[in-house]
Amino acid sequence: MSPAASTLVMICAATLPFVLELLARERALRGKDELASRWFAYARRHQLIATGTVLGWITLMIQLIDQPSPLRAMLSRGHPFGVMAAMVLILAPAAIIPATLGLIAHGVARRLDTTGFTWREMLTRAAWMAVLGVVPAALIGLGTLLLGRMPLAGVALYLLSAVVAIACLKRAQKGFVFSPHAVTHGELRDRISARAWRTPSRFRVRS
Repeated sequence: MSPAASTLVMICAATLPFVLELLARERALRGKDELASRWFAYARRHQLIATGTVLGWITLMIQLIDQPSPLRAMLSRGHPFGVMAAMVLILAPAAIIPATLGLIAHGVARRLDTTGFTWREMLTRAAWMAVLGVVPAALIGLGTLLLGRMPLAGVALYLLSAVVAIACLKRAQKGFVFSPHAVTHGELRDRISARAWRTPSRFRVRS
């Protein structure tokens, strides 16, 4: 595989998740099913796309290390910035692309009225996920480069990357902890109530 072909494969791999996500978005917004059914079907597709993106991108990058590609060129020079850039190229898209897909999913949730999160909250979360993908990856790359020359410095950078990753993840998840609450109105409550009254049970939905 030539470097140009490898670059084209990387571009296609980075673009494909957005194409699939937009197709799923259109299906959810234009569907004729009930609102809840459309949202849960879309949420399943979104989760599959996001998970497949992470696994597919990391697998592709591992394969391209042994192929003539920009990634191999960065690593072969042995320059610190080249190694750091290579690690960012390997790890950062696996965090940034799903975070961006999450913004598309939030737009669908807003259109279907199934979320209470604001755009500001979601943009803040996406920003922290982007930092999570870039900074720890750069530290890992630099630590890998220094590991043979200065082992303690390399290990310290590995540990620092883990600390930064945990801190960014906590910041990204801040305010996104789900807790049970009463369903007092809406389509979901009406459907549960109707089913409960048709069922011979002591379970009832409080009016």
